Amino acid sequence: MNLYKAELQKLKRSKLWLPLLLLPLLAISYGAINYTFNKEILTREWISLWTQVFLFYGAFFYPFIIGLIAALVWHNEHKKNGLRLILSSAYTFKQIITSKLLVIFSLLTGLQIYFLILYYLVGSFMHFKTQAPFDLIAWLGLVTLLSLVQVALQSFLSLRIKNFSVPVLLALVYGLTSFMACAQNKLPELPYLLGSAKLSLAMNNEFPNIQFNLIEWGKLFGWASVLTIILVTLQINYLKKLTH
Repeated sequence: MNLYKAELQKLKRSKLWLPLLLLPLLAISYGAINYTFNKEILTREWISLWTQVFLFYGAFFYPFIIGLIAALVWHNEHKKNGLRLILSSAYTFKQIITSKLLVIFSLLTGLQIYFLILYYLVGSFMHFKTQAPFDLIAWLGLVTLLSLVQVALQSFLSLRIKNFSVPVLLALVYGLTSFMACAQNKLPELPYLLGSAKLSLAMNNEFPNIQFNLIEWGKLFGWASVLTIILVTLQINYLKKLTH
């Protein structure tokens, strides 16, 4: 817990709060404006509003923010031998990696809650006749959980790549390509390796009629678990090499 608090303290000196506040607000604003000017076509009120606000947020902003947070979390360690200092501490390699991942994931969870609050606030001002779909909260929670794969991937990239911008750029590429991979039908098993994007795409195109059977859920969380474990192990092994 002390290591987790120390990681959060490091981030306080950055201006991370600015994109965390502005990017969801930008996605909501753009989506709300687009919905307002296309009400004749978008007739499902809350659901139509969701398709407008979530498309760019899920495909671009959210993956980008994962990359940004991960890059910032490791940025201090790449400066002034910070990585050597943390490796010489009393913490284990597993504790170091776990604390980084927990910080990234906790900030992302807060980001998703903030995004949902903005969505429901905007929808309430539009005086829809239909009831607000609060089951979106559970679905977005599942998306967040499945995004642990990208969290671990971006942490690995930011650990290995000292340049701050490259992992963030790769996060944008990941967001775009993962959505494209989930939209294609030629490789039907590939989307299960990209669970967060697959579920995000379903939320945008199929909600509230999203249907996954037990086998599909097993694939989504099975692959997410395997990939996360592999990426965490790669990070731990890399830290071990640095001490030799």
